[in-house]
Amino acid sequence: MAMGGNELYPYGKEALLQKKIDVEDVVATGNLMAALVKSSYSPSYSHQFFKTITDASQQIDSSVALASSAVSVNTGTGAVTFDAVDVVFSSVTTGNTVGAIVVYVNGASPGTDDYLLALFSDDGSAISLPTNGGDITVSWNASGLFAL
Repeated sequence: MAMGGNELYPYGKEALLQKKIDVEDVVATGNLMAALVKSSYSPSYSHQFFKTITDASQQIDSSVALASSAVSVNTGTGAVTFDAVDVVFSSVTTGNTVGAIVVYVNGASPGTDDYLLALFSDDGSAISLPTNGGDITVSWNASGLFAL
């Protein structure tokens, strides 16, 4: 089954629950990343690692570290929220179409610890943003990137 809209990758959730991802370390070291992916990318629940995207040449330009990333607990709602400040992808190469933004852990061993966490492909309608060499600013929701 293909993913659609804004979703969490199931293997990323599993890695968090099984403590394969050290959340405190990822936040402290700036290893929570965002990447622009092409509109031709077909997200799938079976995708586990960011290497899946780079091996298929679906990434547009370089990833950007999510500055001031944080994890917080809301005792009123019971949610554990991942958050970061808005991010700018600078001078994005002309000739592509952005279809989604992925958030992942920048692990030391691609294909074994670079877990995909979230897919954002819907901003009220499907994202389809042609690149023109300019900057692309991603403004995250005020309530955070995602919550568990």
